[in-house]
Amino acid sequence: MFKYASGEQVLIGDIVQISEDEPLQKVSRIFVAGTPEAEGFLCESTGGMLLKPMQLLVTPEGSEWNDLVLVSRGPAQEDDPS
Repeated sequence: MFKYASGEQVLIGDIVQISEDEPLQKVSRIFVAGTPEAEGFLCESTGGMLLKPMQLLVTPEGSEWNDLVLVSRGPAQEDDPS
């Protein structure tokens, strides 16, 4: 389970922002470490999340992780295709 710096759990559908200069992003997928899906996205050891529309993979060891801010909760969906 991933959490934002605020302590809130990361959920699919969340609307997030990396910095004030960046556009809003949506958490479209969450990858659990050690799974084939995480391996396919090159985050097998850490897991991570995919943000859209930027198609940005954010992992706990990446520089963006601590800057990520939850803006609002979106409708939770599993593997959002948008």
